[in-house]
Amino acid sequence: MIEFNSEEECLAAVRAAYGTTPEEVKVLYLLPQITHYGGEGCDKVGVAIDTETTGVGDDDEIIELVMTPFFFNSSGRIGKVLAPIRMLNEPTREISEKITKITGLTRADVAGHRIDPSVVSGVLSRAKVVVAHNAKFDRKHLSRYVDENAVWLCSRSDVDWDEIGISSTKLDYLAYCFGFYYEAHRATDDVAALIHLIAQMHPARDHTVLAEMFSRGLRPQVVVEAYGSPFETKDALRERGYRWDAEKKVWQTTISADDLAAEQDWLAEVVYGNTSQKPAVRQVPVTERFRT
Repeated sequence: MIEFNSEEECLAAVRAAYGTTPEEVKVLYLLPQITHYGGEGCDKVGVAIDTETTGVGDDDEIIELVMTPFFFNSSGRIGKVLAPIRMLNEPTREISEKITKITGLTRADVAGHRIDPSVVSGVLSRAKVVVAHNAKFDRKHLSRYVDENAVWLCSRSDVDWDEIGISSTKLDYLAYCFGFYYEAHRATDDVAALIHLIAQMHPARDHTVLAEMFSRGLRPQVVVEAYGSPFETKDALRERGYRWDAEKKVWQTTISADDLAAEQDWLAEVVYGNTSQKPAVRQVPVTERFRT
C-alpha cells in the first residue's frame, strides 16, 4: 500500500503511471482521530469494546481491554466520542510470539497490570448498549473479570453483510469496503474503526449501520434445545448451527423468534423423524445475548 497526503495527490500519481484513472483504483483514507460524528440530540450512551487475548480458547485471558464511550440518538446517529479507556492485564500464562506479533504486546508490557472490575462495571452500567465487532468473543472473555448486565450488539453478526455483497466480516475488510484503513489488532485503533464503521450509512438502507444493528439485533430471540436428538443426527445439527452444551448434554442454537416455526419443522423432519419428540424452547432476555 502506498500512502499519499491527499486524494488529489493519489489520483495524480495514478494518472502519471497509467495515463488515466482506472476504475479498479480505490482510494482509502487513513482513519483520523474523530471526536464528533455530527449527530444531533445524542443523549444516549454507548460503549464500544475490544479485547486482545492470549488466544481464542475459552480459557484464554485478556491482555488488553479498550472501552470507548460515545453518544448517539434514537435514529442511530453518533455524536460525541469520548477518550478511550485502556487497561492492560497480566495473564497467568505466557504470551506467545504469535500473539505478540498480532497485538504488539509482550509480557513486559502487561507486567503488573490488572483489569479493574469496578471501573469496567461503572462504564458499562451507564451504557444503553455495548457494541463489539465479535460480541460473543469479547463478552465471554470479559465475563471472567466482571459481572455485567448490559445490552450487547455485534457489528459482525447483527448486520447482514452478505446482503450487500460483502463476503468477509473481518473489521479491516469492512473498513476497506467503506473506504478507510487503520492499524488493525491494536485495541484502541480497532475500537476507533468500529465506531467509524457503525457511524456510516448502511449501503442499502436510509439509516446508519448502528441503526441497522438495533433493528436486527434486538429482535426477540429464542434458544432451541434439541433434547432427545439421536446420536446419528449430531452432524446435521452441527451443520445447522447447533452447538453441544456439555453441562446440559444437549444440542442447542439461538435463533430469531420469527424463525421458530420453521426450525421446529426442520427438527421434526430431520432430527426427530416425525415422532412426538419436541425441542425445548426458551426466550432470550436482551441482556443475555452473546453471554455464552
